[in-house]
Amino acid sequence: MSNILILLKVNLLNVCDWNKFFKRSAINIKMKMTFIILIIFIGMSLAMTSSTMYMYGLGIFLTKHHLFSYFVPVSSFLASLVMFILCLYWTSGYLLGFKDFNLLMSLPIKAYEMIISKLCYVYIVCELISVLICLPSFIIFGLNLHFGFIYYLFSILVITILPLWPMILGSLFTMSLGRVNIKLKSKKMGMMICWIIIILIASLVGYHLLDSISVEDLQTAIRKITTIIFPLNILKIGLVGIHIEFILLFMFIYLIPFNLFILVLSKSFVHINSIMSEQSKIKTYKKTHLKQLPIFASCVKKELTNYLSSFTVVMNTSFGIILLTFLLVTSSLLSINYEMILHQFMPNDQIVQMWIGLFSLVASLSCTTSSSISLEGQNLWIIKSLPIKRFTILKSKLAVNLILVMPLLGLDVCIVALRENMSIVEGILLLVIPSLHLSNVSLTGLLVNLRFPKLIWRSPMVVVKQSLSVLLTMLIETTVFSLSVGSYFIFMNKVPFLYFSGILIILLVLVNLLLWHLLKTKGVDYFNQL
Repeated sequence: MSNILILLKVNLLNVCDWNKFFKRSAINIKMKMTFIILIIFIGMSLAMTSSTMYMYGLGIFLTKHHLFSYFVPVSSFLASLVMFILCLYWTSGYLLGFKDFNLLMSLPIKAYEMIISKLCYVYIVCELISVLICLPSFIIFGLNLHFGFIYYLFSILVITILPLWPMILGSLFTMSLGRVNIKLKSKKMGMMICWIIIILIASLVGYHLLDSISVEDLQTAIRKITTIIFPLNILKIGLVGIHIEFILLFMFIYLIPFNLFILVLSKSFVHINSIMSEQSKIKTYKKTHLKQLPIFASCVKKELTNYLSSFTVVMNTSFGIILLTFLLVTSSLLSINYEMILHQFMPNDQIVQMWIGLFSLVASLSCTTSSSISLEGQNLWIIKSLPIKRFTILKSKLAVNLILVMPLLGLDVCIVALRENMSIVEGILLLVIPSLHLSNVSLTGLLVNLRFPKLIWRSPMVVVKQSLSVLLTMLIETTVFSLSVGSYFIFMNKVPFLYFSGILIILLVLVNLLLWHLLKTKGVDYFNQL
């Protein structure tokens, strides 16, 4: 077996500790892993169902505006955008600046073998996104136009190579940040400043485009996008007209640059990682007075300090709520009228529901507790040896998630409620429902992390991106959110929204109370067993 396959196999097996399932293990461990596989399968099935529903709605919207021929390019563009954002997070700390760099360099492994093995792992993750978004849209497009076998064969080829350009751009972007960052003494601060500048530029460009687009010139806007991003236009011609030469040209545009990218990256891979693995930090110690805080406040302060000390952890657990708050605040300060374009594409009686769904989704994805136990690592014995009640320690981890997200969520609610002229009842619903989703994900994440901790790791990136508890929490909360949204669409014409919201709030409160009880009983037991 080649070194590339060996490295890829090790990466895949270490993601969720699959060795426990494939090797001789106790029956309860195999049952646990089987249950986890079942949950992952159910979560992926629900995600595929939701994606199919969204793509079907997108197809109806494009058909309404005589743009159905652009269905494939638009869905491919959306998938590429999601994969690009994913690569921005995934490559930083995994492809560059990873902790096991020195170990791999000590082995008889070439640089390009390390690069290909890590890119293959990123490719597998991106390919799941590509299948999730593009496969339903390509099938819907083919069924509506009654295409034959050749179309679906071409579609599989396109979906297979679609992640390559997002991987190239995401990796180059991360390399550029890395080259800037290695010149700074405080690498965490440098990375954070770079990300803030990037978000600011992207927000201003997005707002400028959003402010200038209306329904009337939507066709022109989409045509311009497909003209500028010319591979999308080639894809449209190749799939709509079933032209094999355009499909081959599309594959050529993706495959050749990717091979060149691997060649270029292999020359600077060792240099960048060697410098990024260096630590440069100056500490000045000053003698101060001893401060005394209550036990719970001290635990919360300790959790906040540990959390904010890692840029990787912050970006992967709170990026959604930070970005949403940043966009809403900047749009208000710059007097950008996003309501006009929003009301053009959505009925007025669905605006409140849309904002509640968006805030609930962001709150469900803002979870610090799913990795809080794992981040203690091998120092967990220290907090266990302190004369502090176990439940107090767990409550402090819950409090950190609420302290970080609730103020930003409250600010977002105030901005949207004032700009949309919502009533008091609508504003309360806009705050209460996402808050209940936030408490739900906080409790769920902590329980799952107590049950499936990853205490042995070399980098926090492994915990927040590849641990089983984070994956399971994300799947569970995606399922809860999908059930909430699906129930609304089922009963929207039968039950008034106010009544539906009341029932949803009651159910979420009951679920949170159940999770709170489980945390006080089972959660404390799991913590004692660690």
